[in-house]
Amino acid sequence: MFGIFKVGVSALVLSTCVVAPVATLATVGAAHAKNNGNGKGGEKGNSGKGKANGHSKAKSNGGGNKGGNSNGRQTSANLGKAIRDDFRSLSQSLRKSALGDLLGVTGSRGAQRTATVQRQAPKAQRVSLSPTRSAPERSMRPPLQRTALRETPELAEDYDALHPRNLGKLNGALNSSPQAKAAHIANGTYATGSGPVSLAAALAVADHNLIEAANALETYDAAERTLDLADAFALVENRPTEAERAVALATLEDPEATEAEKLAAQDVLDYPDTTAAEAEIAGLDRPSERDLTEAQEVIDAGIPEEHDLTNAANSVADAETAVLAAYKDILPAEYEGDVLSAVRASNPDDDTVAAALQGTAPLDPDALEEAERYEAERYEDAELYDDETVLLVPSDRYAD
Repeated sequence: MFGIFKVGVSALVLSTCVVAPVATLATVGAAHAKNNGNGKGGEKGNSGKGKANGHSKAKSNGGGNKGGNSNGRQTSANLGKAIRDDFRSLSQSLRKSALGDLLGVTGSRGAQRTATVQRQAPKAQRVSLSPTRSAPERSMRPPLQRTALRETPELAEDYDALHPRNLGKLNGALNSSPQAKAAHIANGTYATGSGPVSLAAALAVADHNLIEAANALETYDAAERTLDLADAFALVENRPTEAERAVALATLEDPEATEAEKLAAQDVLDYPDTTAAEAEIAGLDRPSERDLTEAQEVIDAGIPEEHDLTNAANSVADAETAVLAAYKDILPAEYEGDVLSAVRASNPDDDTVAAALQGTAPLDPDALEEAERYEAERYEDAELYDDETVLLVPSDRYAD
């Protein structure tokens, strides 16, 4: 779909025109299974257009003059409650740029486009929110609020937030397999359960929903860029030749030329400058008719709702909060990102989550039994954390 601009989305990233934090994905440790999918990010260019109509027999019809800046998108793997602040800033930016009126309508692309479609009106600058599918190492969410009576304890120099004796209930979230979490997603237990498997599965579902919401915006953006590229090709290909311009000049100087001929000649001479359009199409193939048809279908369906992405981002923040609340003791703020990354690394990848939600993957009885076992296990008992039982975590990193 959209052979030139359609971009696969593959890591959990939120990027806006106001805030674009950057984080890199790093390994959490040998104690945790890694199940993150791989994918690609994308970039977007914004442009403004004009319009020129001609009436001569020469090539005088064309799209508007296209110009703009193409900005590579840096991605961030940060998610959490701070995303809400991003959207407040985004909303203010939308109001200032008149994009608020654009949201929820189809804009100026109501009619079917072809390779020679003319620009109807300039479009306001658009904002692309491009997620990816890898689990973030750190979260943007603020630390959990602490009660005044519970202060963060002084930590030992060798403190390890991911040690089994510190994780408590979250041992079940990290130790259970991705298949166990997928089983809880498939049977819907993640939505009502309060055990460690349900909490991890709920975070996986929230991450997936954020990907879906951001994908919808990316798809719409790719469709607009495809149609914009077709406009640029049409503008360049329909520009008057030097010979046609010479004829137009001669027509204007001809005392016997009719008024209609002079108007047509003037249109030829007033054809928009194509410098920016030439730069835009340089090295690119012209969109095919299939590309244009698919892009137009996306545009006709309407721009995705901004609140869908906002709600999805808030759901991720809520799921993160629930996971961190299950930590055995008070978790120092600087370690929250490590814990969330560890849980995400043990979760199923986005494709598996999607299949579980859609019911297209068979429910594995063994995985379901494993999920129920970890869901009911009690990790608060101190005797679980002696040297003989430390191998509850699937790694020998803590074995002495």
